[in-house]
Amino acid sequence: MNKPPVVVMPPAGGCVGDWRGWYLNTHCGCCITAWSIDRMIEQRQLPTWQLLSAAVARMRCRHCGERVHQATLRDDRYSGAPGMPHRRMGIVVPVLEDLLQG
Repeated sequence: MNKPPVVVMPPAGGCVGDWRGWYLNTHCGCCITAWSIDRMIEQRQLPTWQLLSAAVARMRCRHCGERVHQATLRDDRYSGAPGMPHRRMGIVVPVLEDLLQG
């Protein structure tokens, strides 16, 4: 049986405001949380010109207090969710600390 080709997306860059209408799945040590970029801008009072990777690097989990160590942008809140049919790959957001180390 032929498998569909794997599409590797380049890391997401740009400013927070460039990704309005998208969703961000953040991974820490205990859970995965889905954020609307629009909601993030409003609730965290993020300037839309701030680098997305810098905004992600500042985020902490509400449950365990750990910093986000991985984040993925999705064009739909439920795309890529476990158990959902037709899962699509998201766009990986490099965390600023990772960019400075590598």
